Amino acid sequence: MGLLDGVKEKRAELLALDAARRERDANPVERWEYKVIRVKDDWQKGYAGSRSMQLMFGKLGSLGWELVALEKERAVFKRRVVSLGADERAELAGITVDDE
Repeated sequence: MGLLDGVKEKRAELLALDAARRERDANPVERWEYKVIRVKDDWQKGYAGSRSMQLMFGKLGSLGWELVALEKERAVFKRRVVSLGADERAELAGITVDDE
């Protein structure tokens, strides 16, 4: 096998991986949505464990939101999206992400 054959094989492998990624992205098994809430005022006042934040976080939890990160100024929640419409699938198929 010559050098050119190896390059052709590698290119074919990369194209197949890209096609598989596009198919997976267009038809995801799981999909998540995210919500970012500003908590700066409560945090600065020393209310990180306050009753108001507990109530707010509890309400979001009862709606299916899971707290995944808490920083000084924001809380990040996520929840699973159950269904994906045809328009959303088409939109996802058109998204490209640079890996660089």
